[in-house]
Amino acid sequence: MPEQWPDDVKRVCDAMNLHAVAGSHGFAVFSMADGKPLDNTAYPTWNDAVRAAKWDRDNYMFLEIRPDGMQPNEAAAVLQYAREMSKAGFRIPSPDWEHGQAMSMPLQKRDRKTMIRQLVKGSPIFPADIPYTNLGCRKHHVSGCPVCTVKPSGKVY
Repeated sequence: MPEQWPDDVKRVCDAMNLHAVAGSHGFAVFSMADGKPLDNTAYPTWNDAVRAAKWDRDNYMFLEIRPDGMQPNEAAAVLQYAREMSKAGFRIPSPDWEHGQAMSMPLQKRDRKTMIRQLVKGSPIFPADIPYTNLGCRKHHVSGCPVCTVKPSGKVY
């Protein structure tokens, strides 16, 4: 490994390569501050790894162990990504983000308001032919808009 890589990158890379050589499967936990592994344990699931770090997603990142290990440039990219996400107020999403709880949780303020309206009403507020995901913007108040769904009455859904 060339010397140009910082110590935190080398730590992440070395730990991931050790897991690969050992034939480990699952997830490893690393400090975002200095790249040190939490305890060099391979956790079977992402949730187990997060639990081991006492749910501290602000200071730790959770990486899936790959059978081919990790190159230094990959370790540098992952560390930078995790740090930038944290600085912006976000966290690296769980691997089941697309298929898990995230798909049902509204992230935008307008989507949360829509969900509240639906919960208060007690039934769906949109017609059955309108999907609940990726509803698009509602600012193009024209009939036939490819982005918005507008009833002929002019009412925006």
